[in-house]
Amino acid sequence: MDGPRFIVSTTDIAEILCLSPRRIQQLANEEKLPRIKDNSTGQVIEGRWSIPDCVNAYVRMKVASAKDGNEDALDKETKQEKLRRIKADADLREDLRDRERAKLFHQEDVMEVLSDCMAGIKGKILALPARLTLTLVGQEDAAVINELLTTAVVELLNTIREHSRGLPITGPA
Repeated sequence: MDGPRFIVSTTDIAEILCLSPRRIQQLANEEKLPRIKDNSTGQVIEGRWSIPDCVNAYVRMKVASAKDGNEDALDKETKQEKLRRIKADADLREDLRDRERAKLFHQEDVMEVLSDCMAGIKGKILALPARLTLTLVGQEDAAVINELLTTAVVELLNTIREHSRGLPITGPA
């Protein structure tokens, strides 16, 4: 058996030979690619492949098929396999692109939403003094005034926070 550095997985040998892992299994089942066997038991070690043995067998197979005139059938299979891989990769990229597109918004839409949000916040802030004026008139205790102002500001901030969760900001409260 070859040294451990020349033993690779099915995925790795497929990449080396520019085939799919499924095609590697098919070629092995057709006894066109050699399988690694355990020296003590003689049983096949699944999913492990010798790079030199597989590359040599694959090259011999390609050369033999070219000499026999079967190159068209083998090339057709190889081309179909590569086409399947390319289509699968393209489908994956398209899915990722579609997912990313779903997260993107047009600038005009974003600006309109931000403008509406800012207008709502501005209205609430501008309404705060008018809302508190009658409540604060006549108050002499600084602690009470501080409590009333703090409560009003916290309510305003909570309203803004609710808006950031998707709830609309309405006019002055």
